[in-house]
Amino acid sequence: MSRTTRVFLTVLVFGNLGLIIGCIGPATPQSPTPDANAHDHDHEDHESRPETYQQAVEQLVSLDQTIRTAFAAKDDETAHDPLHEIGHLLEDVAALAPKTEMTEEQQTSVQQAVDKLFELYGAIDDTMHSREGKSYDEVSSEIETALKTLKSISTPAVEEAHADETTE
Repeated sequence: MSRTTRVFLTVLVFGNLGLIIGCIGPATPQSPTPDANAHDHDHEDHESRPETYQQAVEQLVSLDQTIRTAFAAKDDETAHDPLHEIGHLLEDVAALAPKTEMTEEQQTSVQQAVDKLFELYGAIDDTMHSREGKSYDEVSSEIETALKTLKSISTPAVEEAHADETTE
């Protein structure tokens, strides 16, 4: 399969998954209220979008920890927004992987792990929105396995940084 075809299929899959995973809003748009943009945080508080595969994976692991901790504390509300943000990070991981020096086998492993994580977090989201799905506890070991796969794939920049640290 050509690289262009893989990229097209990846975009197609993620586009459709985005429709499935996200919260479904009202059928008709609501008119904005005067304080529609007044909320209790600054936009600067949002973690910036990753620029590299490694940054995307690090943010993904961090966000998963936030979700894991919230569910362990039985705090679904705290887990809700990060659960939706994780879909964006999964898209970032998939988009940044082809831009790094990885073997085709590594890129395939990344894509499989991302697809699995979309499925698992989607099942958790379904449960949160009163649809049939799974709890975080039910899928946590599968999530951990997929995250380990993503973390285990080194890029040349990461390998260089580790080599520099050991020579100093």
